[in-house]
Amino acid sequence: MNLFGKGKISDDDVKADGVVLVRISVDRIDRKKSKVKVIVIERNTGDCVYKLRFNSDKSEFATYNIAESHVKRFINENDYVIDGDIHTNAQLPFVGSVSKGNRWG
Repeated sequence: MNLFGKGKISDDDVKADGVVLVRISVDRIDRKKSKVKVIVIERNTGDCVYKLRFNSDKSEFATYNIAESHVKRFINENDYVIDGDIHTNAQLPFVGSVSKGNRWG
């Protein structure tokens, strides 16, 4: 099909075989405990290929790192690829540069 006489319109067939989306949720239960849910969904089929739930008494960042190591081990063993970044609700440390303004601005 031509669009205004130029070019053709075609569907973009994205090859998402083996590509997964990862979500790690770290929810605080009380001051010392947190509940973790990990879900890995295959992008091509939309099926959940991995679920993990556990409780931890470590800090939020340490708990996230434990969950991330489980996910990466699963992905390496099953030959998957993570699409983008791992999505999370945990407060992760961030290092960035500060844009210094001038004296009058």
